[in-house]
Amino acid sequence: MIEVTLHDGKWVYRDLNFSLPEAGSSAEDSMGPPGGPGPPKPVAPFASPRNGLASVSLGKDSQRIYYADTYGSIIELAVDGQDVRWRNFTTDIGAPVTGIRSPLAATVPGGVTVHYFDASNRLVRLWHKNKQTWTLRNYNKPPAASAASPLSTMVTANARRVFIYYLNTHGNVMEVAWTHNQEPSVTNLSTLVNLFPICPVTPLAAVGFGSDFRRIYYLDVNNNPCQLSHNVDAPTNQYPTGRTWWSQENLRQSSGAEFAADYSPMAVALTRTSQPRVYYRDWKGNVATLAWLGNGWSFSTPGELANGGDGAPTAAATSAMAAVLAADDIRQYLFYLDGSDHLILLHWTNAWRSSDLSGELHLPPAAHASPISAVFDGKPYAYYLSSE
Repeated sequence: MIEVTLHDGKWVYRDLNFSLPEAGSSAEDSMGPPGGPGPPKPVAPFASPRNGLASVSLGKDSQRIYYADTYGSIIELAVDGQDVRWRNFTTDIGAPVTGIRSPLAATVPGGVTVHYFDASNRLVRLWHKNKQTWTLRNYNKPPAASAASPLSTMVTANARRVFIYYLNTHGNVMEVAWTHNQEPSVTNLSTLVNLFPICPVTPLAAVGFGSDFRRIYYLDVNNNPCQLSHNVDAPTNQYPTGRTWWSQENLRQSSGAEFAADYSPMAVALTRTSQPRVYYRDWKGNVATLAWLGNGWSFSTPGELANGGDGAPTAAATSAMAAVLAADDIRQYLFYLDGSDHLILLHWTNAWRSSDLSGELHLPPAAHASPISAVFDGKPYAYYLSSE
Protein backbone atom coordinates (compact mmCIF):
# COMPACT_ATOMS: atom_id res chain seq x y z
CA MET A 1 0.00 0.00 0.00
CA ILE A 2 1.75 3.14 -1.23
CA GLU A 3 0.99 6.51 0.33
CA VAL A 4 1.91 9.66 -1.61
CA THR A 5 1.54 13.07 0.04
CA LEU A 6 2.64 16.67 -0.18
CA HIS A 7 5.00 17.41 2.74
CA ASP A 8 6.54 20.86 3.22
CA GLY A 9 5.96 21.65 -0.44
CA LYS A 10 7.48 18.40 -1.73
CA TRP A 11 5.82 15.17 -2.77
CA VAL A 12 7.02 12.18 -0.76
CA TYR A 13 5.95 8.56 -0.42
CA ARG A 14 6.20 5.51 1.81
CA ASP A 15 5.17 1.87 1.62
CA LEU A 16 2.70 1.47 4.49
CA ASN A 17 2.99 -2.32 4.55
CA PHE A 18 6.61 -1.94 5.63
CA SER A 19 6.12 1.12 7.87
CA LEU A 20 5.05 -0.75 11.00
CA PRO A 21 7.16 -0.24 14.14
CA GLU A 22 9.32 -3.08 15.40
CA ALA A 23 7.68 -5.29 18.00
CA GLY A 24 8.08 -3.69 21.42
CA SER A 25 9.17 -0.33 20.02
CA SER A 26 7.52 2.91 18.96
CA ALA A 27 7.40 4.29 15.45
CA GLU A 28 10.12 6.77 16.44
CA ASP A 29 12.36 3.99 17.77
CA SER A 30 12.07 2.12 14.47
CA MET A 31 13.79 5.01 12.70
CA GLY A 32 17.08 4.35 14.51
CA PRO A 33 20.04 2.27 13.25
CA PRO A 34 19.52 -1.48 12.93
CA GLY A 35 20.62 -3.62 15.84
CA GLY A 36 21.66 -7.22 15.99
CA PRO A 37 19.72 -10.21 14.70
CA GLY A 38 16.17 -10.36 15.93
CA PRO A 39 12.65 -11.21 14.88
CA PRO A 40 11.69 -10.25 11.34
CA LYS A 41 10.24 -6.78 10.86
CA PRO A 42 6.42 -6.87 11.00
CA VAL A 43 4.63 -6.40 7.70
CA ALA A 44 0.96 -5.54 7.14
CA PRO A 45 -1.06 -7.94 4.94
CA PHE A 46 -0.70 -7.32 1.23
CA ALA A 47 -3.74 -6.06 -0.69
CA SER A 48 -5.50 -7.88 -3.50
CA PRO A 49 -5.43 -5.68 -6.65
CA ARG A 50 -8.75 -7.23 -7.73
CA ASN A 51 -10.65 -5.52 -4.93
CA GLY A 52 -11.31 -1.93 -4.02
CA LEU A 53 -9.68 0.58 -1.74
CA ALA A 54 -11.16 3.25 0.54
CA SER A 55 -9.69 5.89 2.81
CA VAL A 56 -10.95 8.52 5.24
CA SER A 57 -9.35 11.30 7.26
CA LEU A 58 -9.96 11.57 11.00
CA GLY A 59 -8.04 14.84 11.35
CA LYS A 60 -4.64 16.23 10.54
CA ASP A 61 -2.15 13.45 9.82
CA SER A 62 -4.65 10.78 10.88
CA GLN A 63 -6.00 8.49 8.15
CA ARG A 64 -7.67 5.09 7.91
CA ILE A 65 -7.26 2.95 4.80
CA TYR A 66 -9.44 -0.11 4.08
CA TYR A 67 -8.76 -2.93 1.62
CA ALA A 68 -9.09 -6.67 1.09
CA ASP A 69 -5.97 -8.78 1.48
CA THR A 70 -5.03 -11.65 -0.84
CA TYR A 71 -7.37 -13.98 1.10
CA GLY A 72 -10.32 -11.58 0.93
CA SER A 73 -10.07 -10.52 4.57
CA ILE A 74 -10.96 -6.90 5.39
CA ILE A 75 -7.93 -4.96 6.60
CA GLU A 76 -7.65 -1.54 8.25
CA LEU A 77 -4.42 0.45 8.16
CA ALA A 78 -4.49 3.11 10.89
CA VAL A 79 -2.01 5.90 10.13
CA ASP A 80 -1.33 8.59 12.73
CA GLY A 81 1.72 10.54 11.64
CA GLN A 82 4.64 8.10 11.65
CA ASP A 83 2.68 5.50 13.60
CA VAL A 84 1.16 2.79 11.37
CA ARG A 85 -0.97 -0.08 12.72
CA TRP A 86 -3.20 -2.68 11.15
CA ARG A 87 -6.03 -5.02 12.08
CA ASN A 88 -7.89 -7.81 10.35
CA PHE A 89 -11.68 -7.44 10.76
CA THR A 90 -12.31 -10.92 9.36
CA THR A 91 -10.34 -12.63 12.11
CA ASP A 92 -11.12 -10.03 14.83
CA ILE A 93 -14.90 -9.70 14.54
CA GLY A 94 -15.88 -12.25 11.90
CA ALA A 95 -16.37 -9.87 8.97
CA PRO A 96 -17.17 -11.92 5.85
CA VAL A 97 -14.51 -12.14 3.18
CA THR A 98 -15.07 -10.04 0.08
CA GLY A 99 -16.35 -11.16 -3.25
CA ILE A 100 -13.88 -11.76 -6.09
CA ARG A 101 -13.95 -8.11 -7.22
CA SER A 102 -15.64 -6.20 -4.44
CA PRO A 103 -15.23 -2.43 -4.27
CA LEU A 104 -15.02 -0.75 -0.86
CA ALA A 105 -16.48 2.58 0.22
CA ALA A 106 -16.10 4.49 3.49
CA THR A 107 -17.57 7.55 5.20
CA VAL A 108 -16.55 9.23 8.44
CA PRO A 109 -19.23 11.70 9.73
CA GLY A 110 -21.29 9.94 12.39
CA GLY A 111 -18.56 7.33 12.89
CA VAL A 112 -16.33 5.52 10.43
CA THR A 113 -18.48 3.27 8.24
CA VAL A 114 -17.08 0.80 5.70
CA HIS A 115 -19.21 -1.01 3.11
CA TYR A 116 -18.32 -3.83 0.72
CA PHE A 117 -19.80 -6.94 -0.95
CA ASP A 118 -19.34 -10.44 0.43
CA ALA A 119 -18.76 -13.61 -1.60
CA SER A 120 -22.50 -13.71 -2.46
CA ASN A 121 -22.42 -10.07 -3.59
CA ARG A 122 -24.52 -9.03 -0.59
CA LEU A 123 -23.86 -5.74 1.16
CA VAL A 124 -21.85 -5.75 4.41
CA ARG A 125 -21.29 -2.89 6.84
CA LEU A 126 -18.60 -2.23 9.44
CA TRP A 127 -19.26 0.70 11.79
CA HIS A 128 -17.15 2.34 14.47
CA LYS A 129 -18.53 5.30 16.43
CA ASN A 130 -16.17 7.30 18.63
CA LYS A 131 -14.30 4.88 20.90
CA GLN A 132 -16.92 2.15 20.82
CA THR A 133 -16.13 -1.28 19.43
CA TRP A 134 -16.62 -2.06 15.75
CA THR A 135 -20.00 -3.56 14.86
CA LEU A 136 -20.77 -5.82 11.91
CA ARG A 137 -23.98 -5.89 9.87
CA ASN A 138 -24.85 -8.28 7.05
CA TYR A 139 -27.64 -6.68 5.03
CA ASN A 140 -30.35 -9.20 4.12
CA LYS A 141 -33.05 -6.85 2.81
CA PRO A 142 -31.14 -5.14 -0.07
CA PRO A 143 -30.84 -7.32 -3.20
CA ALA A 144 -27.52 -8.77 -4.28
CA ALA A 145 -25.22 -6.62 -6.38
CA SER A 146 -24.30 -7.37 -9.96
CA ALA A 147 -20.91 -8.98 -10.50
CA ALA A 148 -19.62 -5.74 -12.04
CA SER A 149 -21.34 -3.35 -9.64
CA PRO A 150 -19.59 -0.22 -8.44
CA LEU A 151 -20.18 1.04 -4.89
CA SER A 152 -20.46 4.58 -3.58
CA THR A 153 -21.51 6.04 -0.24
CA MET A 154 -22.34 9.47 1.14
CA VAL A 155 -23.41 11.25 4.32
CA THR A 156 -25.52 14.43 4.37
CA ALA A 157 -25.47 17.02 7.16
CA ASN A 158 -27.67 14.65 9.14
CA ALA A 159 -24.71 12.45 10.04
CA ARG A 160 -26.98 9.76 11.47
CA ARG A 161 -27.85 8.61 7.95
CA VAL A 162 -25.52 6.90 5.49
CA PHE A 163 -26.59 6.37 1.87
CA ILE A 164 -25.18 3.50 -0.18
CA TYR A 165 -25.46 3.15 -3.98
CA TYR A 166 -24.80 0.13 -6.20
CA LEU A 167 -26.26 -1.86 -9.12
CA ASN A 168 -28.42 -4.92 -8.55
CA THR A 169 -28.35 -7.98 -10.81
CA HIS A 170 -30.83 -6.27 -13.20
CA GLY A 171 -28.57 -3.24 -13.60
CA ASN A 172 -30.83 -0.98 -11.50
CA VAL A 173 -29.38 1.70 -9.23
CA MET A 174 -30.17 0.79 -5.63
CA GLU A 175 -30.14 3.21 -2.71
CA VAL A 176 -29.80 1.80 0.79
CA ALA A 177 -30.40 4.42 3.49
CA TRP A 178 -29.12 3.36 6.88
CA THR A 179 -30.00 5.25 10.06
CA HIS A 180 -28.02 4.29 13.16
CA ASN A 181 -29.59 1.38 15.05
CA GLN A 182 -32.53 1.13 12.64
CA GLU A 183 -33.41 -1.15 9.77
CA PRO A 184 -32.18 0.11 6.39
CA SER A 185 -34.63 1.38 3.81
CA VAL A 186 -34.10 0.17 0.23
CA THR A 187 -35.15 2.11 -2.88
CA ASN A 188 -34.81 1.11 -6.53
CA LEU A 189 -33.95 4.50 -8.04
CA SER A 190 -34.10 3.19 -11.60
CA THR A 191 -37.81 2.51 -11.25
CA LEU A 192 -38.62 5.34 -8.84
CA VAL A 193 -37.17 8.06 -11.09
CA ASN A 194 -37.36 6.17 -14.40
CA LEU A 195 -33.65 6.70 -14.92
CA PHE A 196 -32.07 7.12 -18.33
CA PRO A 197 -30.98 3.66 -19.56
CA ILE A 198 -27.85 3.07 -17.53
CA CYS A 199 -24.57 1.58 -18.72
CA PRO A 200 -24.25 -1.91 -17.15
CA VAL A 201 -20.63 -1.20 -16.20
CA THR A 202 -21.18 2.42 -15.15
CA PRO A 203 -19.16 3.98 -12.38
CA LEU A 204 -21.05 5.58 -9.50
CA ALA A 205 -19.91 8.66 -7.61
CA ALA A 206 -21.97 10.34 -4.90
CA VAL A 207 -21.85 13.33 -2.57
CA GLY A 208 -24.27 14.64 0.02
CA PHE A 209 -24.65 18.04 1.66
CA GLY A 210 -27.09 20.27 3.51
CA SER A 211 -30.07 18.82 5.33
CA ASP A 212 -30.68 16.08 2.77
CA PHE A 213 -29.30 17.01 -0.65
CA ARG A 214 -27.87 14.08 -2.62
CA ARG A 215 -26.06 13.91 -5.95
CA ILE A 216 -25.29 10.66 -7.77
CA TYR A 217 -23.24 10.54 -10.99
CA TYR A 218 -23.27 7.74 -13.56
CA LEU A 219 -23.02 7.01 -17.30
CA ASP A 220 -25.98 6.11 -19.49
CA VAL A 221 -25.80 3.52 -22.27
CA ASN A 222 -24.51 6.17 -24.68
CA ASN A 223 -21.70 7.19 -22.30
CA ASN A 224 -23.32 10.49 -21.36
CA PRO A 225 -22.33 11.62 -17.86
CA CYS A 226 -25.56 12.07 -15.91
CA GLN A 227 -26.60 13.50 -12.56
CA LEU A 228 -29.38 12.20 -10.34
CA SER A 229 -30.42 14.75 -7.71
CA HIS A 230 -32.41 14.56 -4.50
CA ASN A 231 -33.45 18.10 -3.54
CA VAL A 232 -35.19 19.64 -0.57
CA ASP A 233 -37.60 22.59 -0.48
CA ALA A 234 -37.50 25.15 2.30
CA PRO A 235 -40.47 24.86 4.69
CA THR A 236 -43.58 26.91 3.81
CA ASN A 237 -46.93 27.50 5.47
CA GLN A 238 -48.46 24.91 3.17
CA TYR A 239 -45.59 22.43 3.66
CA PRO A 240 -44.15 23.04 7.16
CA THR A 241 -41.52 20.33 6.77
CA GLY A 242 -40.71 21.24 3.16
CA ARG A 243 -40.91 18.94 0.14
CA THR A 244 -38.43 16.58 -1.48
CA TRP A 245 -38.12 15.39 -5.04
CA TRP A 246 -35.80 13.57 -7.41
CA SER A 247 -34.63 14.83 -10.81
CA GLN A 248 -32.09 13.72 -13.41
CA GLU A 249 -29.97 15.55 -15.94
CA ASN A 250 -27.86 14.62 -18.97
CA LEU A 251 -24.74 16.66 -18.22
CA ARG A 252 -23.33 16.34 -21.73
CA GLN A 253 -26.41 18.05 -23.13
CA SER A 254 -26.47 20.63 -20.34
CA SER A 255 -22.84 21.66 -20.71
CA GLY A 256 -21.67 20.61 -24.18
CA ALA A 257 -19.36 18.06 -22.56
CA GLU A 258 -17.57 15.30 -24.40
CA PHE A 259 -18.85 11.74 -24.28
CA ALA A 260 -17.15 9.56 -21.70
CA ALA A 261 -14.88 6.74 -22.77
CA ASP A 262 -16.12 3.17 -22.44
CA TYR A 263 -15.70 1.99 -18.81
CA SER A 264 -14.60 5.48 -17.78
CA PRO A 265 -14.03 5.98 -14.07
CA MET A 266 -15.71 8.91 -12.39
CA ALA A 267 -14.78 10.97 -9.33
CA VAL A 268 -16.54 13.83 -7.59
CA ALA A 269 -15.47 16.40 -5.02
CA LEU A 270 -17.53 19.07 -3.29
CA THR A 271 -16.57 22.70 -2.64
CA ARG A 272 -17.28 24.45 0.66
CA THR A 273 -20.34 25.99 -0.97
CA SER A 274 -21.59 22.56 -2.05
CA GLN A 275 -20.76 22.94 -5.74
CA PRO A 276 -19.77 19.58 -7.29
CA ARG A 277 -16.69 19.04 -9.41
CA VAL A 278 -17.05 15.89 -11.51
CA TYR A 279 -14.08 14.23 -13.25
CA TYR A 280 -14.06 11.47 -15.86
CA ARG A 281 -12.12 10.15 -18.87
CA ASP A 282 -13.50 11.36 -22.21
CA TRP A 283 -13.64 9.31 -25.39
CA LYS A 284 -10.21 10.61 -26.46
CA GLY A 285 -8.63 9.51 -23.18
CA ASN A 286 -8.29 13.01 -21.78
CA VAL A 287 -9.31 13.91 -18.26
CA ALA A 288 -12.48 16.00 -18.42
CA THR A 289 -14.22 17.96 -15.70
CA LEU A 290 -17.72 19.30 -15.11
CA ALA A 291 -18.12 22.12 -12.59
CA TRP A 292 -21.42 23.33 -11.20
CA LEU A 293 -21.23 27.15 -10.96
CA GLY A 294 -24.49 27.73 -9.13
CA ASN A 295 -26.47 28.63 -12.26
CA GLY A 296 -25.21 26.10 -14.76
CA TRP A 297 -22.53 23.57 -15.66
CA SER A 298 -19.10 24.42 -17.05
CA PHE A 299 -17.15 21.82 -19.03
CA SER A 300 -13.43 21.73 -19.69
CA THR A 301 -10.71 19.21 -20.55
CA PRO A 302 -7.79 19.83 -18.18
CA GLY A 303 -6.09 16.82 -19.74
CA GLU A 304 -5.67 18.93 -22.92
CA LEU A 305 -5.21 22.33 -21.23
CA ALA A 306 -2.52 21.29 -18.76
CA ASN A 307 1.07 22.48 -18.98
CA GLY A 308 0.35 25.52 -21.09
CA GLY A 309 -1.59 23.53 -23.69
CA ASP A 310 0.94 20.71 -24.07
CA GLY A 311 -1.50 18.42 -22.29
CA ALA A 312 -1.24 15.88 -19.51
CA PRO A 313 -0.63 12.15 -20.02
CA THR A 314 -3.85 10.46 -21.08
CA ALA A 315 -5.52 8.19 -18.57
CA ALA A 316 -5.25 4.46 -19.16
CA ALA A 317 -8.43 2.69 -20.16
CA THR A 318 -8.22 0.68 -16.93
CA SER A 319 -7.31 3.60 -14.68
CA ALA A 320 -9.17 4.52 -11.52
CA MET A 321 -9.50 8.16 -10.43
CA ALA A 322 -9.52 9.96 -7.10
CA ALA A 323 -10.03 13.68 -6.57
CA VAL A 324 -9.82 16.04 -3.58
CA LEU A 325 -10.23 19.78 -3.18
CA ALA A 326 -8.30 21.98 -0.77
CA ALA A 327 -10.24 23.89 1.88
CA ASP A 328 -9.70 27.11 -0.10
CA ASP A 329 -11.72 25.62 -3.01
CA ILE A 330 -8.94 26.75 -5.35
CA ARG A 331 -6.49 23.87 -5.35
CA GLN A 332 -7.72 20.71 -7.05
CA TYR A 333 -5.85 17.41 -7.01
CA LEU A 334 -6.74 14.53 -9.32
CA PHE A 335 -4.84 11.23 -9.32
CA TYR A 336 -4.94 8.58 -12.07
CA LEU A 337 -2.74 6.07 -13.93
CA ASP A 338 -1.45 6.58 -17.47
CA GLY A 339 -0.80 3.87 -20.06
CA SER A 340 2.48 2.95 -18.39
CA ASP A 341 0.77 2.58 -15.00
CA HIS A 342 2.51 5.71 -13.74
CA LEU A 343 0.70 7.68 -11.04
CA ILE A 344 -0.19 11.04 -12.58
CA LEU A 345 -1.20 14.14 -10.62
CA LEU A 346 -3.32 16.70 -12.43
CA HIS A 347 -3.62 19.79 -10.25
CA TRP A 348 -5.02 23.29 -10.44
CA THR A 349 -3.86 26.43 -8.67
CA ASN A 350 -4.08 29.23 -11.21
CA ALA A 351 -3.69 26.87 -14.18
CA TRP A 352 -3.79 23.14 -14.86
CA ARG A 353 -0.49 21.32 -14.51
CA SER A 354 0.40 17.66 -14.44
CA SER A 355 3.19 15.75 -12.72
CA ASP A 356 4.36 12.20 -13.33
CA LEU A 357 4.76 11.30 -9.66
CA SER A 358 6.01 7.80 -10.49
CA GLY A 359 8.85 9.20 -12.58
CA GLU A 360 9.69 12.12 -10.32
CA LEU A 361 9.64 10.16 -7.03
CA HIS A 362 10.71 6.76 -8.43
CA LEU A 363 7.57 5.28 -6.96
CA PRO A 364 7.10 1.52 -6.75
CA PRO A 365 5.39 0.42 -9.98
CA ALA A 366 1.61 0.53 -9.69
CA ALA A 367 -0.36 -2.67 -10.05
CA HIS A 368 -2.19 -2.74 -13.38
CA ALA A 369 -5.70 -1.31 -12.89
CA SER A 370 -4.86 -0.51 -9.27
CA PRO A 371 -7.63 1.14 -7.26
CA ILE A 372 -6.80 4.69 -6.10
CA SER A 373 -8.13 6.57 -3.10
CA ALA A 374 -7.41 10.07 -1.81
CA VAL A 375 -8.18 12.31 1.18
CA PHE A 376 -7.40 15.91 2.15
CA ASP A 377 -6.72 17.01 5.74
CA GLY A 378 -4.70 20.18 5.15
CA LYS A 379 -2.67 18.42 2.49
CA PRO A 380 -3.54 15.78 -0.11
CA TYR A 381 -2.89 12.08 0.40
CA ALA A 382 -3.21 9.48 -2.35
CA TYR A 383 -3.12 5.69 -1.99
CA TYR A 384 -2.54 2.98 -4.58
CA LEU A 385 -1.32 -0.62 -4.77
CA SER A 386 2.10 -1.47 -6.07
CA SER A 387 2.78 -4.44 -8.35
CA GLU A 388 5.47 -5.79 -6.05
